[in-house]
Amino acid sequence: MCLLSVIVPIYNIKPYLETCLASLCVQGFEADEYEVLCVNDGSTDGSEEIVKAMALVYPQIRLIEQSNQGVSAARNTGIDAARGQYLFFCDGDDFLEPYCLKRAAKLCLEQKAASASFGFQTVEEKAEMREVPLECSAEIKWTSGRSKPFYSGNIWRFLVSREFLNKNNIRFKAGMRYAEDELFLYHICRFLDFKDHIYIDEIFYNYRTRASSAVHQKRDIRLRAHYEDMVEMALEYKQYLQDEALSKEMQKSTLNRYRYAVSNAMQDALILGERKPTEVLAELREKGLYPFGFMVELLKPKHPKTMAVNYGKFFYSIPIYYSIAYKVTQMLKKRRAGG
Repeated sequence: MCLLSVIVPIYNIKPYLETCLASLCVQGFEADEYEVLCVNDGSTDGSEEIVKAMALVYPQIRLIEQSNQGVSAARNTGIDAARGQYLFFCDGDDFLEPYCLKRAAKLCLEQKAASASFGFQTVEEKAEMREVPLECSAEIKWTSGRSKPFYSGNIWRFLVSREFLNKNNIRFKAGMRYAEDELFLYHICRFLDFKDHIYIDEIFYNYRTRASSAVHQKRDIRLRAHYEDMVEMALEYKQYLQDEALSKEMQKSTLNRYRYAVSNAMQDALILGERKPTEVLAELREKGLYPFGFMVELLKPKHPKTMAVNYGKFFYSIPIYYSIAYKVTQMLKKRRAGG
């Protein structure tokens, strides 16, 4: 029985891949209990050679080749090829704590859970896996039975039942470059009985920060792509707002996510400054995304910097305010450019 399939999308991450795969091979599984599916999404740096070399030592590692289609398509390829009862999505430049996946998967199986989530920590770019202990039999800390839908943009914090995904036809939205995790998790929330979700109160995942990652790309390129993805996400949320089968809690969450996506798109356009507010608002109106109402959630106390941005976005539903915000942003840009 294959208990777990780990899906690793790979695109030009050669310097970090060996550490990632090494961490996946010290999880306490028997070789036939799990598989590591490395989906090479058209890498040009020889990342696949690392996979091939490690597969000679660890038979659970399997290489799947495809032309470059993006991370969402690579993950979908992995889902379709997987045999495990549970799936875990790991980014190839990150790594895990030893034995954590075996402990999590075993707990899910015992509790017949549909999904589980756990904690993570951010590590520096040059971080390496810590020394592997001989074993880890510590009792896992967990809770379940929460009724509030979870929202996390990080799919690598979750294990999810393959049967659950297939039964509800849940896949990543191909073509999305930002927040594809969040939309995937939203669809899990739509169908999940939250009593079937397990919250593991331990840090299992090490998220590596690196300057060359997608979130650190050139600002203008990133903002244009993020704007397009936020609009696409808002359209999908709006579609599901018409679903009468959504619970009241999910209706509220969907409405908030819809408004948040629209306000994020408007913020991207504002910072980019390539189009006047009237043009941006006209496009959003044409797509049925504007006006979108006020999102009270933005006013909740958070980090001071986040609060300042959110308070500004709260009023984006007022066209004249958005126009004023554009003029102020342009004026500040000129001042900075002038030294």
